[in-house]
This record gives sequence, structure tokens and C-alpha cells, in this order.
Amino acid sequence: MGTALAEMGDRGQWLFLALMLHFQERQRVLFGMVLATALNSLISAIAGHFVGLMMTDYPQLLFLGIALFLAGITMFFPPWRKKTVDEGATNVLRTSFLSFLLLGFGDRSQFIIAANAARDVGFLYSAIGGTIGISLAMMPVFVLRRQFARRFRVQWVRRISGLLLVVAALLLALRALALIG
Repeated sequence: MGTALAEMGDRGQWLFLALMLHFQERQRVLFGMVLATALNSLISAIAGHFVGLMMTDYPQLLFLGIALFLAGITMFFPPWRKKTVDEGATNVLRTSFLSFLLLGFGDRSQFIIAANAARDVGFLYSAIGGTIGISLAMMPVFVLRRQFARRFRVQWVRRISGLLLVVAALLLALRALALIG
């Protein structure tokens, strides 16, 4: 859920939209995005799992709270938009995969997945959940494409998502600090 909220109106959706409008083979764009997201999620979950082994319960909760808080706060800033598709790109799957793979490194969703993996026993579940969340956030773009580009009110979706993430983060931080039960 956190990764889906963190991706709403973010640069991943804009990249996905650019690729969907640029290439006719939309299923390959979708497949490339899902593959790259799965690989990034797996890397994040493995890293988070190893970090989690070095922490006790309260620092793990605080780590997750900080990841959600940072993801939520950045939603109040305008999304980064730049032309991301090379006009001469020929291999749809490769372009989609590499674009999403590079875009995902250091992204807020990666920190949420890592924090979830640090908190949970199974890092594989965190990777799968992160992949599903990010992929679900891309579905409005896949279904609506041109309508999404023309009518989508990004600022409201980002503000609501940001508010939900910040509230969740504050609740986790208060729990991690043992201020609430």
C-alpha cells in the first residue's frame, strides 16, 4: 500500500505514460516496467532484510516510519518531469526495463520496501508487495493513457497520498518511541 501511494503522480507514472504514448507495443512496456520493478524491489528487500537483522523492534519501526515520512513529504513538491524517451529507441522491452530500473534506484518506494523487509521475517513478501504496489500505481496510466495525460489532477492525488503517508509515518514513529501502544 505504501509503495502504491508513494508512486501516485510521481515520475514513474510520467515515464510510464511517455513510454506508453511513444511505443505501440504497450504490453512490452508494461512487462519491462514490471520486470524492472520486481528486480528493484528484490534488491531493496534483500538490503532491508540484512539491515533489519542488525536492529531490534523499535529501530525497525522507526526506520519504516522515516521511510514513509520522507515519501509523504516529497509528495508536496512538484513531480520531476522531463522527456525520458529517446526518439531513436527501438527495443521496447529493453528501453522500458532499463528506464524503470534506473529510475527506481534510490526512489522513495525502494526505502519503503527495504524498511518493510527490515521489519518482516520474509524479504520475499516485501519484494512481491512492493512490486504489486508500484505496478498497481501504473495501472491508471496503462488503462487511460491519453486521458490520463490530459485530465489527471496530479497535485491533489499527490497531496492526499502525501498526507496519508505522513500520518502513517507519525503513528509508526510514536509507536517506535513507545509513546502509543
